[in-house]
Amino acid sequence: MLLRDSDVARQVRVYLLDMEYLARTQPVENPAPADTASLDARIDQRITHVLGRTVVPLFNTLIETSGEHRRELTALRAGVQRIEKRLQQHHTRLQRLEAPREGRPLAGVMAAVLE
Repeated sequence: MLLRDSDVARQVRVYLLDMEYLARTQPVENPAPADTASLDARIDQRITHVLGRTVVPLFNTLIETSGEHRRELTALRAGVQRIEKRLQQHHTRLQRLEAPREGRPLAGVMAAVLE
């Protein structure tokens, strides 16, 4: 198409356009495959291959990591329960230390405030 004004360019262009027209107007013979069973078998085989190579390993990994996560969560829960128990012990101890006792004067700032 760069050689627009020459006779050779015109001839080449006319030839190419004629061939394209012929190719477009001729019927295309592209018969559908008669053996649909083999096509179905190939599709099933491909799906099985893809599932076996991607989905199954993914599920196996998820199952393995879910067990690890369950163990980690159990350990964390036990740790939180130990911390809660210690906090309750400290709270009880603080209440006992801060409570006034009969026959014993209050110590520190509270004694000065109450007097």
